[in-house]
Formats: sequence, structure tokens, C-alpha cells
Amino acid sequence: MLNYLEAHITDHCNYKCQGCGHFSTLAPKKNVDVSIFERDIKRMSELITQIHHIRLMGGEPLLHPKVVDFLYVTRKYYPKMRISLVSNGLLIKKMKSNFWTSIKDNNIQFELTVYPYEHSTKGKYTVIDQGVDLDYYRNKYGVRIKVQKTAAFFSLINLRGDSNPKKAMGACRTIFNCPNLYEGKVFICPMTANINYFNTKFKTSIPGYPISKTGWIDIHEEGITTEKLLKHIDTSCSTCKFCTENPTYYKWKLNKKPEISDWISPDGWLE
Repeated sequence: MLNYLEAHITDHCNYKCQGCGHFSTLAPKKNVDVSIFERDIKRMSELITQIHHIRLMGGEPLLHPKVVDFLYVTRKYYPKMRISLVSNGLLIKKMKSNFWTSIKDNNIQFELTVYPYEHSTKGKYTVIDQGVDLDYYRNKYGVRIKVQKTAAFFSLINLRGDSNPKKAMGACRTIFNCPNLYEGKVFICPMTANINYFNTKFKTSIPGYPISKTGWIDIHEEGITTEKLLKHIDTSCSTCKFCTENPTYYKWKLNKKPEISDWISPDGWLE
């Protein structure tokens, strides 16, 4: 059994959170193909029949025009597992009734990440600011909505690449453990999956997908077993050398013009 798995259905987002750990503020518009996702989640169900919690996210998943299809596909292959759809909620009022029906029919928990009111800009950046009545959707459609308040992010990158991989991974896992299913591969974390957006923007060469085969395993390769997959998820990689051993929290805020400093740990600058 695997305790947790997350999967992007979009890489881009309609927020500009400073230092987004999924690098969504740097990503171009990209929606995952539903057929590719179904191929991958089907293969995962063959390798690991029980995953305690699957979270579909991004980016912002409500930006995907076929978000509903991902809910049905995931439930098809994991009929009894806990499944959540994670959103910042900015598009709630634009979602049609078939969206809410699919949430209900597939027993999906709708998770809203709500950011601090005092950091919003002109009343547009939190569900609270929008005046959304969540009970309206709960009562009308019978859906489960969980609100997760997030007030802080943390800086994680060490540009020197001299961290002890095991220690860096251990420090990361004290905060969260988030293996990521993406494009036929399982990554040990979002950084190994999405570091290419950071590399492209800031002209760095931190190892990760797709420039190097580190931190991920192709679940469609011949010879992949459940044991190999689970071992991979808990094994550090060369990308971990570029993660700090001492994550530093900072107050969440927006930054419409991302800078490299948004992601760099105080002890992670080049000398």
C-alpha cells in the first residue's frame, strides 16, 4: 500500500504565489491529456492496488476544460480509495452543475487552499474575498468541501548543490511526502518533476526531468515491480543535492514577477 500520491492535471495556475513549490508560476499553459492520465493511473492500479489518498492538483486543476473526466477516470481505477481535487477556488463561481455532480457521483473531496485575507489584492485572491458561500454548494449538490488555510511557504533550493541528499530528503519529508504521477512516471517529489520550468527561466541546470534521469521511474518500463516502485519513492537522488537541509518558512504572498530569490534558501546562494 502507498500512503499518498498526487498528480498534476495542469501545470499552469491563475495565482502567482511567491516560491510555488510546483513552479506553477513559471509554467506555460499545459493541460495533461486525459487519455495519457488514464493509461498511467491504470498502470498504477496494477502496481499498487491501494493508495490511501490520491490528490489531483496542479497548477490549478479547474483551468483544465476536461477536469470532470479526471474524476471519473481516477475513481474507475481506485473505487474505494480517498480521492481529492485540490484548488485555490478562484474559479468556483464559473463551474457548471456537471462539475459539482461529478464531485458528488465519484465521492471526491473538494479541497480549497485558502490564503490569508490580508495579503489579497483588491479582493480578488482568496475564496473569502470573493464572498463564496461554500455551504450553498454543500447543500445544493451534497459535496464535501474541505478548507485548508495556508499562511506560509518555504524556500527549498540550494544553488550550490552541496547538500547531503539523504539529509535534504529527510528534511523535506518532515514537511510533506508527495510522490508525483506525471507523464508515465512517478517522481519522488514535485521538484524533480517540474524543475525544468525553473531551469528554463533562470538558466540553471539543476538535475531533474527531463534533462536527467534522476528522481523518477517509468512505470511502463519492462521489469517494473511494486517493490521497485515503492523503494524508488523513498530513495534520494541527485536533485536532492540542490534542496536545502534546513527549509526556511516565510509568509505567503503574491509575486507577479517571479525572481530566482523566491525559491532560494538563505543558506543556498552561490558564494
